[in-house]
Amino acid sequence: MPAMLRRYIHFTHLLIISLIFTTMNMGYVYGQDLAIRIDSLISSDFYKHALIGVSVRDVDNGTIIYDHESQKMRIPASTLKLLTHIAAKDILGGDFRFKTTISHDGQIDTNGILQGNIYITAGGDPTLGSSRIPGVMGMDQLLATILDDIRRVGITRVDGDVIVETQGYESQSFVPSWQWDDVGNYYGSGTWALNITENDYSVYLYRDGAVGEMTRLSHVSPSIPGLQIDNLVTIDSANADDNSNIFIGSNENQRQIVGKIPQGKTTYAIKGAIPNPPLYFGYKVHEILSQNGMGTQKYTVKPYSTGFPLERTQIQIYQSPTLDLIIKYADMWSVNLYSEAILKAVAKEKSGYGSTSLGISKIVDFYKDRGLDIESFYMVDGSGLSTRSLVTPDFMTHALYYAAQQNSFESMTALIPMAGVEGTVRSLLANSTAKGYVWAKSGSMSKITCYAGYCRTRSGKKLAFSILLNASHHRSVRQNRRQLEKIIESMFQFA
Repeated sequence: MPAMLRRYIHFTHLLIISLIFTTMNMGYVYGQDLAIRIDSLISSDFYKHALIGVSVRDVDNGTIIYDHESQKMRIPASTLKLLTHIAAKDILGGDFRFKTTISHDGQIDTNGILQGNIYITAGGDPTLGSSRIPGVMGMDQLLATILDDIRRVGITRVDGDVIVETQGYESQSFVPSWQWDDVGNYYGSGTWALNITENDYSVYLYRDGAVGEMTRLSHVSPSIPGLQIDNLVTIDSANADDNSNIFIGSNENQRQIVGKIPQGKTTYAIKGAIPNPPLYFGYKVHEILSQNGMGTQKYTVKPYSTGFPLERTQIQIYQSPTLDLIIKYADMWSVNLYSEAILKAVAKEKSGYGSTSLGISKIVDFYKDRGLDIESFYMVDGSGLSTRSLVTPDFMTHALYYAAQQNSFESMTALIPMAGVEGTVRSLLANSTAKGYVWAKSGSMSKITCYAGYCRTRSGKKLAFSILLNASHHRSVRQNRRQLEKIIESMFQFA
């Protein structure tokens, strides 16, 4: 071999080796730079007594780019919703819809009198009667539509009852480990076989007295038969925060409101959880039929099958929006009801019975079958309202990576609110150059602030991230958010 050729080959080998080491070194520097930035932030006094876990993962290949105690389980708060939704989207399909059916038994005589009952068969729809999602009928429109549909089949009067059927769903509406000061409030309404107007009502209080005086009850909307309100709320200074809670009393219909609300000239609304949504909806259908001269003797809930059902004639089926759209709004506004209903839908679809425990077992099996470490995931609800639900940041980013691979990065970010722009994260990164490049689900409780989702870096890299901050010495979400924003901004700057 000529000497010149040998020298050329030798030089080429050296050049290739140099390029390999340079590339490896550049990759190492980039990763190390991110680690230095985040480690510097986490080492501040702000986190001195806190528990924080961070995981950042490359969405294209699953590589861990940064981790800080990412194998330690933390309380995820509402970021847990992402894990419920990722599994449910795969199990049920993004086009899945909840269904509520109206039917009747008996016969309709020549005068249009139904010698039988009107049945409302529940299907677990969390959006029924809600005006949150565009295109969904609100309560008044829904009732008017039901009235028209009953008339359409030739019924002019009902010589029977309105019966709400809740078979196939557990009677326990809320998770036992939810805190007692949550379950009487709208966000802790629980999930029923039939949910209506997101299961909430508002108590309006006069608060125009002196600081320290008792508020006075104005009215309750909507009016709920039998609801008893014991108001113990006092007036605080005008610039104070709402510090009120609704507690369930000694019986299902009794509610006690305690705490303080800010002083003001207008009435103040406190939102609570409707005691029995299926029964309340039965009452509303009974009421509109009665108001229009169509009778019905009474309304009731039938929670289980008794004997052989009489032959039915279907009147109408009311369908929810698609699962993808429900997930989008559940993530955007952190609607606990939506996520818990989705969890029970998974159970109903896979086992025939809608319960929280069965839904959890199906979701855990889902992640186990896909190779995730389920020992780093402990799920007791679908929304994250329970402080007993635990997950590692590593598990969270692994699930987010899987979802982006299974669907696409773009389709997943379409379901999660854009930071600085919309939903519960509209204040996150609002004044940052990262605004518009981060999609995040927030989760917060007292001394807990969490974020998880996706980031497209300034250089175009696609990342999945999870930041779980527990036991912060700051109770305020705003104070915690300011610190966690710095971590997310560091990810955005990652080249």
